[in-house]
Amino acid sequence: MKNLKTTIIRRMTLLLLSGIGLFSTGCKKDNPAPAPAPIVYPEQNPIPAFRTAAGFNQQMNAVINNADNEFGIRFTPTVNGKINSVIVRIPGTRAGLRVTIWDAATQAILRTETIDVTTAGTEAVKIITPVQLLKDNEYVISMNSDDWYYRTRTNNSAATYPVTAGDIKITGYGYTNGPAQKYPAGFTVFSFAGDLSFYFQRTE
Repeated sequence: MKNLKTTIIRRMTLLLLSGIGLFSTGCKKDNPAPAPAPIVYPEQNPIPAFRTAAGFNQQMNAVINNADNEFGIRFTPTVNGKINSVIVRIPGTRAGLRVTIWDAATQAILRTETIDVTTAGTEAVKIITPVQLLKDNEYVISMNSDDWYYRTRTNNSAATYPVTAGDIKITGYGYTNGPAQKYPAGFTVFSFAGDLSFYFQRTE
């Protein structure tokens, strides 16, 4: 009789422990671990690093009250991302300076922004509704102005493209004469005029 009671107690104990285990497992399923927070990548301004790598920080002249020109750079993001802000610096002042973002393959305008430059020689930054950019697609960003900084390498030698700066690969610099919003189709490796740049942020 004693052995029977002992056996019954052991079985009841095992059943109780099993029930606790199942209850514990069920609770875990009802309370899954929270999903990891999405990665927020820092913004990048690729143009200063590009100018240094290309040698266009070696010589600079200010051009003031000249003819209007559309100056632009071609570039390719190496990751998906977006342009959050545009940045210009000119040796004069100008209300409503026009900045354009283009699709390089089709020359279609993706975005037009205007920015007021109120202080000569100082960067003017405009936060914009983000422009989404796709990895490995080529784009152009350009500005139109009659004031600009003209940059060359020592002895006016040629720069070598492409130049990679962070997640952006600069593939060329170009220009078009006149005030009209025209794609800057005349490209050169001997100079860089602007100064025009942007803040890029990787999204994935």
